[in-house]
Amino acid sequence: MTGFLFDPDQKLDYREIRNFFFDLLKLFDHQICSPLNHAVRQTSIFFKEVLKSVSHYVIQSEIRAKMDDKPDNEPISFSF
Repeated sequence: MTGFLFDPDQKLDYREIRNFFFDLLKLFDHQICSPLNHAVRQTSIFFKEVLKSVSHYVIQSEIRAKMDDKPDNEPISFSF
């Protein structure tokens, strides 16, 4: 599983943060949700949805940051 460190002096790398959240989702799927009973599994599903929302926000932040850095007539490229 990957992680990320927050350094206030450096610009955030949204791809690194996004990958961290995607790794957490995989962890929930493969190591937490599978062996648990129904009630605990439902709680895990809730947290998966929260992680998806957070990762979606991170991706949207990355898009906004790229759009702010580009002139209006220049196309934007992404690497996910």
